[in-house]
Amino acid sequence: MTIYLLRLPNHEQLVPWEVGDRDARRYDIVDPENVRGCFYQAEANEDIWSALKRQTSWFVGNPAPFEKVILAPGQCYPRIARPTANHPDSNNMLQPLDRELQNEIAIAESQLRVLLRQLHRICQTVHPYEDNLNAYGHDIRNLLILASTEVESHWRAVLSANSFQRERYSTNDYVKLAPAMKLTEYAVSFPSYPWITDLRPFFLWGTTGQPTRELAWYDAYNKAKHDREKSFAAATLKNAFEAIAANAIMICAQFGFFGGFRRRFASELGLSRLPHWSSQDLYIRPMPTGIEWTPTNYMFSN
Repeated sequence: MTIYLLRLPNHEQLVPWEVGDRDARRYDIVDPENVRGCFYQAEANEDIWSALKRQTSWFVGNPAPFEKVILAPGQCYPRIARPTANHPDSNNMLQPLDRELQNEIAIAESQLRVLLRQLHRICQTVHPYEDNLNAYGHDIRNLLILASTEVESHWRAVLSANSFQRERYSTNDYVKLAPAMKLTEYAVSFPSYPWITDLRPFFLWGTTGQPTRELAWYDAYNKAKHDREKSFAAATLKNAFEAIAANAIMICAQFGFFGGFRRRFASELGLSRLPHWSSQDLYIRPMPTGIEWTPTNYMFSN
């Protein structure tokens, strides 16, 4: 049997089906053979797809309502949050293994609060408006370095959790996270500073073959960290904002933000743009209810 998701018009939920050569059944229904509309069989002279076209109206106006999935039901990628088929909207992204990551989530969110507190303290002296975003100084440099190294910590954690090991990682490794987590599609707003345009710190990542330079804030961090005397001016307030936005994105992209994250950071951060996930990308809850999720490594290319 192969798992497909059935997309019906005007239905938000995507329905998982097990489809074989001779029959098809709803995956998320107990005893589908005895539930109307949840089980179909092909006759001797037809295949299952012909049988479904004959017995349902699903193919009317939509020649391909079934979409084959990549992950089997119950499989999920460690530290990569995605929506589920029954709640495919990006607002419902979750990390099915989050119960095993409570310490990591708490520490990551605590560190983000520290970064935000330092940012707000700096902004009480340097008002973050227009040309002031190009201001730089020691406190701003230190904040940029701290925020950027925290992002690096998130990157390493995701790769390591999926068994992608390196003695020493580089942005040539880290950039592999961009498509897996759809990092380029996120945008972050700062409600305390509504005049600041929504930030997309990963927007260009993976587009030119220069993964460090594609992240202007990260490139500035490298320069200001390793050659302060020549690159002190690269540690701008704008780059600090970008690095903190990148932290917020990495927390959400790893652990999801259904409920908790949005409530805890609503007054300071907003996810103003979220990824679009195809049917193939979604997680499918295991059946029957109560079965544990199975971690499955994302196959990052070497």
